Amino acid sequence: KTANSDRYQKMTFANYDVRIDFSAMVQRQEDVEGPSYAEIQQRIAETKGEDTDMLRLLSRFYRRFFFAAAALLFCIMGMPLGIISGRITRVGGFSAGVFMIVLYYMLLTLGDSLIAARIAPPLAAAGLPIVILTPVCFYLLKKIATQVSPTVFGISSKRP
Repeated sequence: KTANSDRYQKMTFANYDVRIDFSAMVQRQEDVEGPSYAEIQQRIAETKGEDTDMLRLLSRFYRRFFFAAAALLFCIMGMPLGIISGRITRVGGFSAGVFMIVLYYMLLTLGDSLIAARIAPPLAAAGLPIVILTPVCFYLLKKIATQVSPTVFGISSKRP
């Protein structure tokens, strides 16, 4: 008997029987996706644009399309960040990538706040991260293409 043997018990079995209830997992497709675009527009028209929950739901509908553009932007941004080679490549490139993802989600949150304050329409709020990150993406591509030894965010590709 060891000092830690009174803290846990180990149990073994000859057979493991796992029963999974798939009926709870199978739902109608419309339950998963939520209301359609027309239903959302109708509810917004009924409340004359005053229901912020419906406006957020419309923004979430638009985000489905913007996520594809965001994935493309992140792939394109990954090229310049991946080209940087040097002593701090892994840390610097990884940090810049994580920063871009955090910035993207901060902009999504800002868009939700703009909808709640009724400053921006749902389409503009959902597209805010794409509108802001697209120039950053082109800047990174131009910076890498025009320099023999690219420096992005202060990270140089030359070894000291």
